[in-house]
Amino acid sequence: MSVESLDPYEISCLEVGIEHTQAENRIDAGLSIIKLLQATYLSPEERQILSNLLLKLTVDPVKFVRERMVEELRDLPGLAEDLVFSIIADDDELALPFLAQTRSLNAKMMTAIAKVGDAGRKLVIAARGDCALSAAEHLIQTGTPDIIAELLENFAVPLTAEHYELIISRHGTDKDISDRLGRRPDLPARHKVMMARAVSDELRSSLDSGDVAGTIRTQRAIDAAEEEAILKISATLAPVEQSNMMSYLCDLQQLTPSIVVRAACIGEMPFLESALSLLSGLSRSRVRNLMYGQGALSIRAVHARAKLPKVLFNPLRLAADAERERDAAGLPKSADHHGKQMVEAAITHYESFTPEQRREILQLLETYGSPKTRELASHLLGEEDIGIKSALAA
Repeated sequence: MSVESLDPYEISCLEVGIEHTQAENRIDAGLSIIKLLQATYLSPEERQILSNLLLKLTVDPVKFVRERMVEELRDLPGLAEDLVFSIIADDDELALPFLAQTRSLNAKMMTAIAKVGDAGRKLVIAARGDCALSAAEHLIQTGTPDIIAELLENFAVPLTAEHYELIISRHGTDKDISDRLGRRPDLPARHKVMMARAVSDELRSSLDSGDVAGTIRTQRAIDAAEEEAILKISATLAPVEQSNMMSYLCDLQQLTPSIVVRAACIGEMPFLESALSLLSGLSRSRVRNLMYGQGALSIRAVHARAKLPKVLFNPLRLAADAERERDAAGLPKSADHHGKQMVEAAITHYESFTPEQRREILQLLETYGSPKTRELASHLLGEEDIGIKSALAA
């Protein structure tokens, strides 16, 4: 249909109406224009004529007039870009609800707002269920932590590994963002490890190099917290994801004897099995069979192939025995119960253990076990200085 299908006289009346001194008359003219805009037979030229008339009302000096126009236009699809941007430029009270609900935004418009909009408008774009990926990418590159946090809560945006890496590199030490990253169902395991490392690196960078003894103690505490975080991440993963995480840890040279013995001491057996599989070159099912079904000599074979320190053999043996007993009894997993079983076994179950070997095991449990396990092992050790803590560094 041509432009001439709009009645020129009616258009003239509408033009007069939107210039009327009475606000109610301007509102009536605007409502008539909006009604015409909803017609399906209009050509692009006709729609532009009507949009140009409405533009004047979106900058009307009377706020009530603008409110009525925004209220009527909010759910109308296909509005002209200049009309949409005119409304978005209004006061936050009118602009932000419209921006959150309008059906007239496309990817180009969202990206433009992500680039040049203020923080409030960027937040709204980040929260929209139809947030364009191009807009999300710009927000990730330039957004402040509150904008990134809002985007991470928007599960409708399909973020990629590259997006996550950039977020972690820019905001990985922000606790709120870390928490929200952890809730993302599509966050790869290696990026969860990256988050843990980012927090640790931030803490390490703030250490006081002048206090050598204090720095060493704090460094150990940071290392322990990082390992504990990685084990918690591992506990949430399916076997395939866990295997991928092991490869990533190996690439980082973080699949260390320290984290292996920590997994053994708290009973994080799936991690331990996966780690031993990667380190030994044996399949995970083969590692499980050797650990739980064929005795100490079989465990020694896994230990040797994995090239782990000698001091780790007995903790691996005790951890496997404790897990076998737990599974046979049908008990739920518990780091405290697992550690207690290892302590009791070290003290009473193995006649072949020398006093020095028992002390070595208790020392490792005191360092790497759960809080209750550490307390129990420390109580049994008393004040003895065994000097075994440095064994894992060898």
